[in-house]
Amino acid sequence: MKKITIITATFNSSNFLSQCLESVKNQKMNRDYFEHIFVDWYSSDKTIEMINNYKTETKYDIRIIQKQPKWVYNAVNEWAKNSNWEYLLFLNSDDWLEPNILNSYIQFIEWTGKKDLYYWGVMFHNKNKRFASNWYMLIKKILFKISWLHILILYPWVIMKKQTFIDLWMFDETKKIASDYWMWLNILKNNKSYVYFPKIVANFRIHEKGISSNKDNKIKSKEECLYFQKKYLSKFQQILLKILESLISVISS
Repeated sequence: MKKITIITATFNSSNFLSQCLESVKNQKMNRDYFEHIFVDWYSSDKTIEMINNYKTETKYDIRIIQKQPKWVYNAVNEWAKNSNWEYLLFLNSDDWLEPNILNSYIQFIEWTGKKDLYYWGVMFHNKNKRFASNWYMLIKKILFKISWLHILILYPWVIMKKQTFIDLWMFDETKKIASDYWMWLNILKNNKSYVYFPKIVANFRIHEKGISSNKDNKIKSKEECLYFQKKYLSKFQQILLKILESLISVISS
C-alpha cells in the first residue's frame, strides 16, 4: 500500500479551511496510510485552533510547521523535506477533495506501478458557477508532450513521488508564480513518467484573494514562463509555442 503525505500551506485561512479539513476527514481512509503536514505563516486568526481540533477529532498523524516562508514554493519545498511517506499530495487550504477519492487514487497508483507523477481533473468553483476540467486534460497532456506548452497542470492538482521531487531539485524558489512549469519541464527533460487519473479529485475555489485571481500574478506568470522557455527550450520549440498560444487564444476568446 502506497503512503501519502498531504501538504497544505496556511496563513489566516479560517474562512475556507473548514471545508478543506472536512474533505480529508471524510475520506474513510486508514489513518496509517497518510499524514497531513501544515506549513503555517504564524496565523493570527483561528487557523491553528481549527487544525488542532481537526487533529483531536481524527487522531490523524498531523504536524504543524510554523515559519515565515519565502512565498508559496518555499513552503511546498519545506513540506517535502519534512514528509515521511512515498508520495506528496498538494492541497490548498481553500480547496477540498471529492468524497472518499483517496482510496480510489491509491488503488490506481498500485495498478499503474509507482509512476513519478499523477495528475487529475479539477472542478472549478467561481461564486455560484462551477465547471470541470477533466474533459480536456488529455488534450493538454498531448500538447504538453509534443510542444512543452505551459498548459498541463498546477502543483495543487498532483500526487508526486517524493524522491522524484527531490531529485529534480524541488521548486525553483526564485520564481513567484510559474515554478510549476519549471518542474514539469524537468519531468520531460529527465524522462520521468506521468499519468492522468481519469476522475475529478479536487475542487478549486476561485475567489478575489486567491493567487490565481490576481491580475499582476497572471502577468508575472507569463513573464516567468517565457523566462523558462527561453532558458530550456530550442528556438523551434519557442516558435511552435507562440503559434499554439495564438491559436488557443483565438479558440478560447
